[in-house]
Amino acid sequence: MLGSKFTGLSKHLKATLYAVDARGSRLPNTASVVAPVSEGTVELTANWQSPFELAGAEARAPAITGMLQSGALESYVAPFLGKDDDQSFRARLAREISEFGREGQGRSGMTKLNSTQVFTGAAPIKIPLTLHFRAFDNPRAEVREPIDQLARWTLARSLAKDGSIVSAIKAFSEGQGFLKALLPSESPTMVGLVFDGYTFAPLVIESMARSVTAPKSSAGEPLHVAVQIVLASLTALDAGDWTRARQGKSIQLFNT
Repeated sequence: MLGSKFTGLSKHLKATLYAVDARGSRLPNTASVVAPVSEGTVELTANWQSPFELAGAEARAPAITGMLQSGALESYVAPFLGKDDDQSFRARLAREISEFGREGQGRSGMTKLNSTQVFTGAAPIKIPLTLHFRAFDNPRAEVREPIDQLARWTLARSLAKDGSIVSAIKAFSEGQGFLKALLPSESPTMVGLVFDGYTFAPLVIESMARSVTAPKSSAGEPLHVAVQIVLASLTALDAGDWTRARQGKSIQLFNT
């Protein structure tokens, strides 16, 4: 277990990160990183759209409906049709248009039906955290090593040095098979997170940032470093996954 000795600090204020496989199961014989969190959120995003909002009259005839709602249509009657009070067709038409304009003022074509939103999808959850590491008696073990472990989880486990064609030739010549020839590199390690009574796994570390100007010991080891990381779930979550997270279980994936 890697982390600083925050003696007396409640375990509920600390986050635990550990390496997991694609199914969210903890990898054996791997280290954990434990650190207190000063800032952290869980961001849940749902995409809702209103596909019927353009079905009203405002979308089909925006100029006329705008004039009706604002009462501007009535003001156009006199210049075009006059103000005669006789019973001619022209006069009746003017009166009808004027009344139509007055009745339309302040009305709208929006209804509950054409303003109904529909669910179109959801993004993976985001968990930005600020982790703190502070040296009490061993800066290397309490600060440097846990930060290095987070960096190793963030970076790809290995990247092929050669291009895909060269790697394929080498892989075939070494008897490694088609898969390693086609995909010679290894993606970053996925992690699990235990914090605030929830367990989220598997997660990926999307970004990690730390200051390089933190106070240092005489040996050059950092004494106090705040690390900002952004975690994200491998897939979008549903209500069942949230219940599983509260129960300390992994996220239900297509391969589990």
